[in-house]
Amino acid sequence: MLKLRKNKKGFTLVELIVVIAIMAVLAGTIAGVTVSQLNKNTDKTAYGEIATLATALDAYLSGEDVDETNFKAKVDDWITEYNTEHNNPLVTTGTAKAGSHTFKYEWIERNTQIKFSFTPKSSSSKSERTYAFNEATQSIKEVTA
Repeated sequence: MLKLRKNKKGFTLVELIVVIAIMAVLAGTIAGVTVSQLNKNTDKTAYGEIATLATALDAYLSGEDVDETNFKAKVDDWITEYNTEHNNPLVTTGTAKAGSHTFKYEWIERNTQIKFSFTPKSSSSKSERTYAFNEATQSIKEVTA
């Protein structure tokens, strides 16, 4: 028969493994939630940066004589200036990921609308914003789908 120890000191190997397994599960859960929240915040920041781009573009265009015929040329001038001052954050090709402070832009609707986009880090579905020039107000407005 097995003799039971009377003065048991320390923990058994099984007890230690169970505690370590529980701690690993908790750490994994916390890490997953934390990374998910960081990705969502990165995406929100990228959306905010797109809004800032639109505001900067609008401010630039307010000092220019703009109509639908020269809208693309004026915006292209602004993009060139903006890229020179800010280390080329606006690109036409490649991947612009959230958090990289780089945004892809493309012309749509026969060069009357410009779309800024990025690849989101979270599962967010909308990763682009489209803006069009409004001749009545002489400013750009976001185009809603």
